[in-house]
Amino acid sequence: MRTTCYLPKISCPSAVNLVIANRFALRLSSSTSRRPRFSVPCANGTTNSNIHDDLDKHLAKASTRQTPRKKSLPPTPTQVEAPRLPASSEVWQNAMVLVDKPQGWTSFDLVNKLRFALKVKKVGHAGTLDPMATGLVIIATGRGTKHLDSYMAQEKEYTGTMKLGEATASYDKDSEVVETKPWDHLTDAELHAARDSLLGDILQVPPMYSAIKIDGKKLYELARKGKEVERPPRSVSVKVFDLERRGDDAQLVDFRVVCSKGTYIRSLAHDLGRCAGSAAHLVALRRERIGEYSVRNAWDIQKLSEGWRERRAQIDAEGC
Repeated sequence: MRTTCYLPKISCPSAVNLVIANRFALRLSSSTSRRPRFSVPCANGTTNSNIHDDLDKHLAKASTRQTPRKKSLPPTPTQVEAPRLPASSEVWQNAMVLVDKPQGWTSFDLVNKLRFALKVKKVGHAGTLDPMATGLVIIATGRGTKHLDSYMAQEKEYTGTMKLGEATASYDKDSEVVETKPWDHLTDAELHAARDSLLGDILQVPPMYSAIKIDGKKLYELARKGKEVERPPRSVSVKVFDLERRGDDAQLVDFRVVCSKGTYIRSLAHDLGRCAGSAAHLVALRRERIGEYSVRNAWDIQKLSEGWRERRAQIDAEGC
């Protein structure tokens, strides 16, 4: 953080530069050594040793400005758990609600739906889910949106299915197949060995179809134009990566992943295929958990919006 040092008005301006240079040189010396006192010659031939004292006072004041004050967060948001609706509209001024995102919806669709249904201006989510995915999205309203960063920082748990032998441009089923490779020769041991190389702290390259910005442009915008750019790898952590091939279709692999924020499950599926000497892409994904919050306690978005519309009408009627 840049620090602005406000110098005092000194009766001998010609000496200021010399004093500042000497002052900072002395401060770089050993803290145990006693700094000598000296006088600085002024333009009129006199000296002004008080310049040092003035600078000491103002430098001390400036050092206190280096640490900005931390903004205090509002009280912990009220969690609106399914199926109990709040008794008052005031709850939405600082609330957090768990929503089970349906397939085909974006996370912003959920936000817009609740903003309209709850009649609250400030609504946000704690981490996106791809349209093809289902599962837990944390929505905050009002002052609760100031807590979104803390929710996003928590670990995530996913379940899903990947398909071996085919790679797609988006690393999931929502785009065309761009590469096919043999897969039926892969043993369970070979798949697990490939999986083991992706456990722990790893560097992961995000997919081109993502909202990450490179040189000010979102990757998915470039991808839709047929462009591919180099993406710097990101440090992520994969704590759990369980695999189980389907008995009726060995090309499909069910999985469970527990990982840090910022982990792309699509990239994990794509990289597993590569590490196994084949290819793979995601065909199903569900977010089961964010930190301590489970999708089992989440709202169906339609039931929440319709239920609150009825409750609000009841509250308005009782108030008349």
